[in-house]
Amino acid sequence: MLTVAYPRVMRALAVCIATAVATAGVLTSVPSQAAPSGHRVPLYSTEQAVLPMCLIPEDLDCIETVRVIRNGLALPIQLVSTPAEPNTWRYFPTSKAPIQFTLATWITPLGFKRSDPLKPYRADVYAEIWRDPDDAHPWRQESDLDCSTGVLSDCVVGDQLFPQSDRFEVTVRTSWLRPLMITTAGSDFRTKWEPIAGGHRFTFSARQMLMPLVDQLSSFPPPPDWDRARGWDGRLYFIVDHAADRPGMSAYDTRCSDKGFPNVSRNAPVGGRPEWEGDSLNFSSIGPHYAPDGSLLRGDFQAEIPIAWLRCRSGLAKLRPAMLSVEVTNEKGEEQVATTSLRARNGILHVNAFDFHYSSPTVRLVAKTKKK
Repeated sequence: MLTVAYPRVMRALAVCIATAVATAGVLTSVPSQAAPSGHRVPLYSTEQAVLPMCLIPEDLDCIETVRVIRNGLALPIQLVSTPAEPNTWRYFPTSKAPIQFTLATWITPLGFKRSDPLKPYRADVYAEIWRDPDDAHPWRQESDLDCSTGVLSDCVVGDQLFPQSDRFEVTVRTSWLRPLMITTAGSDFRTKWEPIAGGHRFTFSARQMLMPLVDQLSSFPPPPDWDRARGWDGRLYFIVDHAADRPGMSAYDTRCSDKGFPNVSRNAPVGGRPEWEGDSLNFSSIGPHYAPDGSLLRGDFQAEIPIAWLRCRSGLAKLRPAMLSVEVTNEKGEEQVATTSLRARNGILHVNAFDFHYSSPTVRLVAKTKKK
């Protein structure tokens, strides 16, 4: 059973945040509305809560910083806080007109109900970034798409794309959230997690990713007519799932959550949860076979996986990175041509697989436990 990526949130979602200005990419906020005890969201609250800006050091369940980075340098950035646009940021990449973007970030303490009987709830932090329209970059409906021109911007629905060199970074502080898995739609993602007083700090960083624009699936394998994307959709979001202490309240297997958590990014509109089968940890995906221009859709997969988590999930206490390999198979189980790499650093295994074909590939992390 596969889990479907979140749809883009409604443009009218209001994120109530205090007036703040950031210079050189570092946020400075005005603590005029800070409560003496700090901001918190109760674990089993029934209300979804938008994350405000952190105002005092004791604040948790809040956004600490927002940055836009180009060539390793933070660009000047400003938070535009008005009743009409309470969640809009403006950054200045050149001397020309600034670029505005919306950051929608919320926490869902109790989780929301899903149709999947194996994982009926999700309790998570969700953060999404999209570019706001301007005179030169208006909103585009699906009916406006023209993928025959060879111009990428003509084939992108919704908001226009960010400059490819711009990396967006969001740091949030949470209280009760116990990370179970992070799902990312973003190119060359980077994450950082660390415990802090009373909770955790997460830093998410990535560039915008192109995803094929297709109807979401309710079945597997995909229907025969679901084979070619109608256009492209620029996506940039992060989802942190929670390892709940109540049965059935987590989206994924919690047995190894005390050993760390995987972070996975892929350009598939539908991606499955990691499953250990036999000697391999499998990441299944579904995507159209063809891109909007008729070329083969190429796969893009990245993962950061704690080695301790892998040992726990596999049951192989002596599993080492040298015993692992990465391969990609199609829906028939046949190995595909792909560019792959594995790298271990500071207890984390970095997995990459690129240039494989859709529509139903599985990226497999294979443990070689016996000598041939």
